Amino acid sequence: MKKKLFALFFLFTFILILAGCGSVTKANNKTTVTTKHNNTTVTTSQKNNTQRELSALELELKEANPNNEVIYQIFVRSFADSNGDGIGDINGITDKLDYLNDLGVGTLWLMPIFKSSTYHGYNIDDYYIVNPDYGTNDDLKNLCAKAKEKGIRVILDIAFNHSGDNHPWFKSALAGGEYKDYYSVLPDGYKKTGSYWKTRGNLTYYAFFSDQMPDLNLFNPKVVEEIYNISDYWMDLGCSGYRLDAVLYYFYSGEHPDKTYNVTEQNIEFLKGLSEHLKSKYPDVLLLAEAWSSSADYSKYYQAVTPLDFGLSDKLLEAVSLNKLYGYVDTILSLKELYEEYDEDFLWAPFLRNHDQDRLGSLFVSENKLTFAAELLLTLPGAPIIYYGEEIGMQGKKTQGPDIWDETRRLPFVWGDKDCQTTWFVTNDYNSNLPSALTQMKDENSLYNTYKTLIELRKYNIALKYGNNIEKWEKSNARVQGYYRTFTYKGLTQKLLIIHNIDNVLQYIDLIEGNIIYESGLTVLEENMMLDAKSTVIIDVTE
Repeated sequence: MKKKLFALFFLFTFILILAGCGSVTKANNKTTVTTKHNNTTVTTSQKNNTQRELSALELELKEANPNNEVIYQIFVRSFADSNGDGIGDINGITDKLDYLNDLGVGTLWLMPIFKSSTYHGYNIDDYYIVNPDYGTNDDLKNLCAKAKEKGIRVILDIAFNHSGDNHPWFKSALAGGEYKDYYSVLPDGYKKTGSYWKTRGNLTYYAFFSDQMPDLNLFNPKVVEEIYNISDYWMDLGCSGYRLDAVLYYFYSGEHPDKTYNVTEQNIEFLKGLSEHLKSKYPDVLLLAEAWSSSADYSKYYQAVTPLDFGLSDKLLEAVSLNKLYGYVDTILSLKELYEEYDEDFLWAPFLRNHDQDRLGSLFVSENKLTFAAELLLTLPGAPIIYYGEEIGMQGKKTQGPDIWDETRRLPFVWGDKDCQTTWFVTNDYNSNLPSALTQMKDENSLYNTYKTLIELRKYNIALKYGNNIEKWEKSNARVQGYYRTFTYKGLTQKLLIIHNIDNVLQYIDLIEGNIIYESGLTVLEENMMLDAKSTVIIDVTE
C-alpha cells in the first residue's frame, strides 16, 4: 500500500486569551514544510512525536457532544477469549480495552449479550442476564466502568420486536398463562393468513423472523413498561445506550388484524416514547436503530432515534468499486437535506458493512481499496461505525446452509495471540493469510494504522468530528469528488476540504492553498497536484 502520510494529525490548540476574546492560536510544536507554486502556498504538517492533551474548548465540545465518537461493533463470541474456552467473552473485551483505546474508538456496540439459545443471541431468553458463555452481569458492569476510565462508552444491541421462544413469558403464553397477551397472538374469530403466523400447541402467534422468535405485543402497556424497566436496568449498570434491532417490524402489517394503524407511524410513536423515557433519566443516551430500508423510509425514524445509514453505506461501496461516480457528494448532500426534515440536529451513523452483510475484505481484495473505504467513511460527519476486524481487513461471506449461514460473516478476530484467540468457529476459507492485528500494529503502513490515523485526525480537528455543515467542492467531477466541512464553536472556526480520487488511475487537480493535514497519495507539482488512484487528501483551508 502506497502511503505518504505527510501528516498524521493537524494539531490545533484552542487557547482562550486572557482578555476573553476567544481567539485561536495554532500549536507551536508543529513543524511544517511550505512550498510556493505560482503564488499558491501549500503547507504540509509533519508528524509530531508527542500527542497533546485536548484543550479546554475541545474537552467542552467533547462533553457537549458525547455521541460524536467512532463506534466499534463487536460480535462478542468472536472477539477475545479470556478463559481459554474458545468463546469470546465480556472479560476478553475488557482485556482488550488498550487495543480499542489505541485504535481511538469512543463507543463499543456489543451485539446481543443476553441469555439466549442461539449463537447470535437475537432471540433473547432473559433480558436481565448476560449469556453465561460471555460471563456475568458483574463482568459487564466492570467492562463499562473500565471503558469509562478510558473515555469509551458501551451500548447494547437489543431486540424488543420479539423474544426467544425459551423466554418464561412465551412458555407461559404456550400454557395459556398470564403472559399470553405479551405476544401478538391471533385474535378470536380471525384466521391466520400468510407465513408469519405460527402455531404451536393451542397458540397461534406472529413471528416475522422465525418461529423461535415470537413477536412481542407492543400495543400492550405492560410490555412497554417491561421494556422501559429493562432499558433502565442496563443503563443503571453502566451502559450508555442501545442499538435497537429490527425497528421496522415493531408493529408490522397484519400483525394485529383487529387494529387499524400505520406501520411506520406506530413504530416511530413507540420509539419516541422509549427515547423520551430514557432521555428524561439519561440525557446523553445513544439510541441507534436498524431500519433497513430505503433512505426515504428510514429517514423518518430520525424523529425518535438515530437510524443506521444504509443509503450512505451503499454509496460508499460504489465509490470504492467504480472508477467514476458523479453523484457521491450529491448523495451526501441530498441525504443531509432529507434527514434535516425530521431532525435539524441529526446524528449521522454511517458504516461500510455489518454482521448481516459480506465483509469488506471479501468484496475488495486490494488493500488500496480497503484503505480508500476507510478514508471515505472516517471523513464523514457523525458517528462512523467500524465492524470489528474491518480495521485489519478481515474477510467473510455468507454460507448457503444447510447448517451454516451468517457465522462466516462473524468469524473470530485475528489477534496473532493464542492466549486470547477465539476458536468457536474454525475455517480455512477466510483470513488464514491475513496479517494479524498484532502484526499490523507494528507496521506503520498497515490498514490498521490507516484507521488509527484517521480516527486520530477526527480527535484533533473539530470540522471532521462535529457538525453537519457540508458544501460541495466547486471543482468536483466524475472522477474526483470533494466537499468542505466547516464547524464553528464560540467564535472558533475550522474549514476543511476533503478530496477523494475515485478513479483507478491518478488524477490532477489545481493547486490549493492551505495546510495539508492528511494524504494517501499526493504529489505537489509546479502547476498542480497529482492524486494517486483511490486516494484522499484533506486540506485545512480555514481563512
